[in-house]
Amino acid sequence: MYGVTDLIERPLVTFVLLAYNQEHYVRQAVEAALQQDYSPLEIILSDDCSTDATFDHMKLLADSYSGLHDVVLNRNPVNRGLARHFNELVSRAKGEIIVVAAGDDISLPHRVSKTVELFCEYPSASVICFTDIVIDGEGETLSKSDRAPLSATREVSLEDYICGRVRHLTGASRGFRKRVYEVFGDLNESCPTEDTPYLLRSLMIGSGVISSEPGIFYRRHAGNLSASASKHAMSVDEICGQHSLDLETASAAGFVDQTLAVKVQAWIDRTFTRRSLAAKLAKNNNRWQVFLGSVLP
Repeated sequence: MYGVTDLIERPLVTFVLLAYNQEHYVRQAVEAALQQDYSPLEIILSDDCSTDATFDHMKLLADSYSGLHDVVLNRNPVNRGLARHFNELVSRAKGEIIVVAAGDDISLPHRVSKTVELFCEYPSASVICFTDIVIDGEGETLSKSDRAPLSATREVSLEDYICGRVRHLTGASRGFRKRVYEVFGDLNESCPTEDTPYLLRSLMIGSGVISSEPGIFYRRHAGNLSASASKHAMSVDEICGQHSLDLETASAAGFVDQTLAVKVQAWIDRTFTRRSLAAKLAKNNNRWQVFLGSVLP
């Protein structure tokens, strides 16, 4: 079992915290980033031109920080949207490992050090994920996870993922090698999410590791991008188009052979069908609720 303390040269890690209109939660997210027990650590706190006090909270905490971490504060002059914002931050990250956090979640103090430890133990891995502790908007614990808890840390492959043999991979607590970005480049600016594209990208060039330990408090509230209404509003065409483009890149670079590429494309097609159907059902359900509201006293 490797440990961070066993490393002669610790790799530089970049902790990227993206925020937008999260004034009620961002202080805890930033404080958790600053309290990480790993060094050397670059922390990028970035606000996508929020219309509330999100950036004010971030700036106050960054200005008053006097610890060992290298803190970079950024505020976009205009709202760039998730994909463009994410692309810019990942491209400027100096670390060989990138840990991603949202402005409404809370990372546990050992999240970065445990991520590095797992990358040392599993050198072929491109992405590390944890078991999320789910909290509500007030910070009360809802459950450890929606999924059955893992009894032990597990290494998974691309085929495990696309065949449905693993359901614990979550984007909220991920850390990935910057090599993933170097292979695939920017996401399409119209892609409405970076979670699943980066999970798929990572698994196409290496394995994934799911820790049985928690790494974050994942906050569930109506404003989540992963909330039901937001998920169903996302463009399925754009997400699956990104997946197909990334598959072409991985295949051309020799990371995915032809047999596996056929399986991945079939998974993308199934994902498109499933998500399109779910979006239509959600839309029809919303219309039905509106209708009932108009006719019932």
